[in-house]
Amino acid sequence: MKWLSTVAGLALLSFFGCQDGSGEVFEVHPPGPEPIAVGGVTLPSLQPGQHQAVDLPKSGHVKPEGKVLHIPKGGQFLVSLTPLRRDLTRDFTLELWLWLEHDADQTIIATGNNGLRVVLDNCALVAEVGGQRLTGPLTTKQEWFHLALVVDGSEAKLYVNGAVQDREFLPETWDRPRGSLVMGHIPNNSRPFAGDVDNLRLVAEAIYTQANVSVGTKMVPVDDTLFGFNFEHEIPGGGIPDIAGKGIHAKILGNATIAPGHV
Repeated sequence: MKWLSTVAGLALLSFFGCQDGSGEVFEVHPPGPEPIAVGGVTLPSLQPGQHQAVDLPKSGHVKPEGKVLHIPKGGQFLVSLTPLRRDLTRDFTLELWLWLEHDADQTIIATGNNGLRVVLDNCALVAEVGGQRLTGPLTTKQEWFHLALVVDGSEAKLYVNGAVQDREFLPETWDRPRGSLVMGHIPNNSRPFAGDVDNLRLVAEAIYTQANVSVGTKMVPVDDTLFGFNFEHEIPGGGIPDIAGKGIHAKILGNATIAPGHV
């Protein structure tokens, strides 16, 4: 069966590393009997433990031009979520552009209480929220892609390049993100993210559609944005201004820098 070949292929990744080339084959873990549309393909419902490999269409989106946040090994990006603790008890959308320096296992995003994490695990993007794991596509290092995590009521969804990859239902109560949102060096974490980031935005609604995220354009502030960073400017002392105008400025530490982006 096709899903068996996919599982076998993923097992080989632990020995040979991530796929070279397009990296377009990925696993899908449907949350229940309802079919799920992935990358424009509607998948049939599968039994628990089954997987189906599909081709993820190439993104029609273009990474915006301009400067980006460069986080090498030892660098860190940090923004406090404490002023937003009430906003994060409701629906929210987190979106950003990513460029991975390497394809080894790594923690890309983590909040202080691990209420939200995005990791690269055996070459696949995985979002962890509310105790649930949402599995995205196998990724190719040193290529730009767009990621969005949406919490909509009792459901979380993971999007990559504008296509839904996985969804999971959340428990009635769960440990909401708090503390700080961190990328790069994280204490007690031996698998830090290294790469580039652009157009990082947190919105106080489950707004995700291709029409209202910052895919393909330089991000501009909107009323429901809790914070937004386009990394075009730096405040003296390593601060990154919040273009949403809410005053939730971020910090870059270590050897993280604002730099021209990869094309």
